[in-house]
Amino acid sequence: MYIIFLLALSLSFSSCAATPSPLKQTVDEGLAIMNRVNFESSPEAKVQAARDLLAHTEQYDRLMSTSSSPDFRMETLGFLRSERGTAATLMREAAANYEKQNQMEKARESHRAVLATFTREDEAAIR
Repeated sequence: MYIIFLLALSLSFSSCAATPSPLKQTVDEGLAIMNRVNFESSPEAKVQAARDLLAHTEQYDRLMSTSSSPDFRMETLGFLRSERGTAATLMREAAANYEKQNQMEKARESHRAVLATFTREDEAAIR
């Protein structure tokens, strides 16, 4: 009887561990996008990664809309804000790289994109 109990218990733990949560999967996807670029990356790569991150944050909105747990919603919102902040940083870094390369029109476009993209009230500090 004890062996059956241990077997059932181990199976229940392994089934829980085998299915990662949708939030963890979404966070991992966001990290993969962020890891595509670094300080030395081209401004174009930074802009593309920022666009991809902004598109990716829509997944957090979907997760929040399907959950009624306030704790889950707050945790998800934290990841959403973090990725949007990272996207803004990448866009600003791209603008700085364009300025160093004396490509002023592209630098202005990147700065304008920051202002046009981050319009939420809680993103005033980003602008």
